[in-house]
Amino acid sequence: ALPIWVGEMEHRLFGSDVGRQGEQIRDLQEEVRKLRLELKQSEVDADQNRYLKNKISEDCDGLVKENSRLASQVGQLQRQIERERSFRSERDDRRSASIKELAQLRQKSKESDREAEKLGSALQYEQSRLKETLARLADRERRQSNSVRLGRDSTTNCASWKESIADKTKKTSFYDEIKFYWSTT
Repeated sequence: ALPIWVGEMEHRLFGSDVGRQGEQIRDLQEEVRKLRLELKQSEVDADQNRYLKNKISEDCDGLVKENSRLASQVGQLQRQIERERSFRSERDDRRSASIKELAQLRQKSKESDREAEKLGSALQYEQSRLKETLARLADRERRQSNSVRLGRDSTTNCASWKESIADKTKKTSFYDEIKFYWSTT
């Protein structure tokens, strides 16, 4: 578009008068120079814009890649955090269960101690009853042994008494005989 316009301008110059044409030529040359400068500036600006556009595109690509890498790391960290939370939760649950079990064992231990104390008391009571029973039994056996001995002695005394009665004369009274029997026993 610019060369066509320049051509049109040159054509106007040749068609007009020379004096005026010289002045118009200088004006047109100045305008062409300005237009060339503007064109060069536009080309430089376009090159700079392309460079900046490419730079921005590269920076965006780099940022997209960095964002993707960071998003991946964030995902990994979130999964790790979730695993650690799960581990802590399981550990806390196991700790709570252990504490609960320990409390139950302590309670059972206290109950067992109370039961053992009751059984110990009952055992002492039964042992004392057994001692008393054994003592009574020993006393009874001793008394029975004495009774048997006394019975033998009484039988022997009775036999002796009967003999003595038979041997004695009729002078002795029955009453004296009973006294004699009781005095020997």
